[in-house]
Amino acid sequence: MRMTTTLRWLGMVPLALAIAACAPEESVPSAAASAANDRGVALMGQYRYAEAEEIFRELAPKWLEARVNQAIATLNRQQEGDEQLALELLAEVLEAAPTHLRALYTSAILHLYLGDAARAA
Repeated sequence: MRMTTTLRWLGMVPLALAIAACAPEESVPSAAASAANDRGVALMGQYRYAEAEEIFRELAPKWLEARVNQAIATLNRQQEGDEQLALELLAEVLEAAPTHLRALYTSAILHLYLGDAARAA
């Protein structure tokens, strides 16, 4: 069962990495923040989700894209309660920016995975 779950989440990694570079920003992050975000994305590409989550957590209070990345890293850690924590992070983003495409998309995928197809839609 654990291997099947892992394989499902691994399928999200390339998609998450691809859309990470495409989303518009609410403000332009500093060069240092951009570099830290890039490090976090690279860590996710190496399946080092806990380390990536720590980087994104530091960036997240000021940057919605980092909060979405934090949610994705949290989700992929696959620890007890991570699905719910990821949904809470995404809900914070959607509260601040209701049409945030990455947050909407990631939330929908997560709701579908958790068996709530109506909410995912």
